[in-house]
Amino acid sequence: MNNPNAIVLECKNITKKFPGVLALDQVDFDCRRGEIHGLLGENGAGKSTLMKIVAGAYEKDEGEILLEGKKVNFKTTKEAIQEKVITVFQEGNVIEDLRVFENIFLNHELRISKTPFLDEKKMIKLSENLIKQYGLNIKSTDKVKNLSVDEKKMVEIFRGLTQGSKVLILDEPTSSLTDLETIKLLNFLNELIKQDICIVFITHNIKEAIAISHRITVLREGKKIKTVDSIATSQEEIIKLMLGRYLTENITYKSNVDKNNIIFEVRELNVKNRLNNINFNLKKGEILGVTGLVGSGGTDLAEAIFGMNNIKKESGKFFLKSKEVDINNPVTAIKNGIGYLTPDRKGDGLFLRFPVYENITMVAIKKFLNKIGFVNKKKQIQISKEYVNLLSVKTPSVSSLVESLSGGNQQKVVLAKWLEILPDIMIMNEPTVGIDVGTKIEIRKIINNITLQGKSIILISTEPDDLIGLCDRIIVMFKGKIIKEINGKTANKEMIINSATKGYEKEIISV
Repeated sequence: MNNPNAIVLECKNITKKFPGVLALDQVDFDCRRGEIHGLLGENGAGKSTLMKIVAGAYEKDEGEILLEGKKVNFKTTKEAIQEKVITVFQEGNVIEDLRVFENIFLNHELRISKTPFLDEKKMIKLSENLIKQYGLNIKSTDKVKNLSVDEKKMVEIFRGLTQGSKVLILDEPTSSLTDLETIKLLNFLNELIKQDICIVFITHNIKEAIAISHRITVLREGKKIKTVDSIATSQEEIIKLMLGRYLTENITYKSNVDKNNIIFEVRELNVKNRLNNINFNLKKGEILGVTGLVGSGGTDLAEAIFGMNNIKKESGKFFLKSKEVDINNPVTAIKNGIGYLTPDRKGDGLFLRFPVYENITMVAIKKFLNKIGFVNKKKQIQISKEYVNLLSVKTPSVSSLVESLSGGNQQKVVLAKWLEILPDIMIMNEPTVGIDVGTKIEIRKIINNITLQGKSIILISTEPDDLIGLCDRIIVMFKGKIIKEINGKTANKEMIINSATKGYEKEIISV
């Protein structure tokens, strides 16, 4: 019988340098058979870098990696997959033109017994079972390009769950999931480890890590700080290890809503198979929350309002200050004073091979042109440094390429881009996704401060903590419909979850 406590994955003295940054400094880490090992730290602490080295996406500069006691050095992710080291990356890795079931079984397709032919029926059936289990409003035969960002994330997780791994690395797997989807995933992982695999669970959700993990390792500024037993620690202690100090959140958000001043209105909006008869208004200075299960329609609503190409409006009208406006593309939306902070920072929010300062100033580029039409680079850099300081973006320089930043720091750059022009109406879709606990608090303060300047915000989030107390109202969506409106100042987690899960079994999640 195999030793149940045997180390499956072991990293010794891993060091990794990027230009101007020591990303990992002599880091040790291990994961045992049948264990879920949480890996935590602030944005830029080195979590994803360490696991990308394990997965063959990055090369280490120093140290060694052992898999079941055997030294390995994967040069590509394909080599890692062949040895059953499977990673679901935070950035997303789906093939848009393939169908859902084809993405789920990508590179491990099922074949009809003793033939070279694919067993599509079986793959479709297994995919449909997963989709049903998680309550997604998609079909296994849908093209992935037609899914929302959140739905694409779930497809990736399904792929990782079906590959029969020795080591399963999940990088922020629940960052865009509601509590209901999260609890279902965590329950699935608890069943999965009975098969003696080991799971590395990277997350910013400390409560979640303590609830699901056997042990937790904390990194800070590229160094391993400590490994603790989850049962013997607390959220406060983990935060202290992450930040080097205790952190308390005791904030009362101020409301600046003008209830008699409707700045934006949506009437009878319909998008085929996505949105059904959507009606709501947004008042000046208001934070209007939008929540629901993954695929409930929040992202579709945001993209319809912003005129994204992938959303084709069948019918409906938009009104700005009681005047009907026709918004067919993002350029028109921006001209009408509407901005959109997308959850897909890599696909829609950033130019990854451009420097930080160009990304921050791209939407407001006209502000940086001199009299003869040339860009004032010095001014771009100066303003960008202010936002880097404001949002605590970890980067060697504002001239560093955005692709070199961690996922959470990339998200901050997207936020800075919109803060620079500060439109009258800001749609924020999962603004704290992939953000560490300290920065989440700061971003919520910034959101509140924006409305204190008379601006209005549509805040789309699957995380109740982003909505409760901060929003003036919260509208709940389910399968493309608005099913309820809640007073944001009196809302609680139980109320939001029960409303969002209408139509499914109602579960109160304690994670």
